[in-house]
Amino acid sequence: MTRPLHLLVDADGTWMDWGHGFTTLADEKFPHFPNIPRHNEQRSFNLKLGLDVEEAAAVDELFLHPGFYRSLQPFPGAVEAYHKMLEAGHHVQIATSPWWANPTCLQDKADSIAEHFGEDARKKMILTSDKTAIRGDYLFDDKPEITGAYEPVWKQILVDQPYNRDIELPRIFGWEDNQWETILDILEEFAWNGRPFNSRV
Repeated sequence: MTRPLHLLVDADGTWMDWGHGFTTLADEKFPHFPNIPRHNEQRSFNLKLGLDVEEAAAVDELFLHPGFYRSLQPFPGAVEAYHKMLEAGHHVQIATSPWWANPTCLQDKADSIAEHFGEDARKKMILTSDKTAIRGDYLFDDKPEITGAYEPVWKQILVDQPYNRDIELPRIFGWEDNQWETILDILEEFAWNGRPFNSRV
């Protein structure tokens, strides 16, 4: 068991199955654009990489679709992992970057988090475009590279996705089987022994 920690957890692609939601919407609205990468084919975090002008505009339209973020569902085991983190004594906050141009994104995210994780999770949620400005011990996030105005005080733990598999950081492959707890125990042991956090474990 680790010491009590301040854990930050991203929403889209981390707690919430953004890839499945995007693929479902893309198949519904743009089945004639097969070059728009569906989730299992996505090899870059930038979904518009390599697309022509029309295809890129279609991706923008999907990002702006009202209610999209409200429709996303948690990954298997995510809700249970959240409650286990709290039961273990950790301070847990969802830290997510909204798609500011989407007219319903902010409310959608808040409502979705409240529905699946509870009202307390919504009240503690952090909405920011710069996660480097947030204090915490660890950040669970699917994004391959997180940059901002500051040197992060947290250490990132990758949540495995097709577009981040070339990144050498500690990672989990899902929220089931207490993977999150195992990786924290290992990283805490590394810290106390002066060993590097960026070793693959």
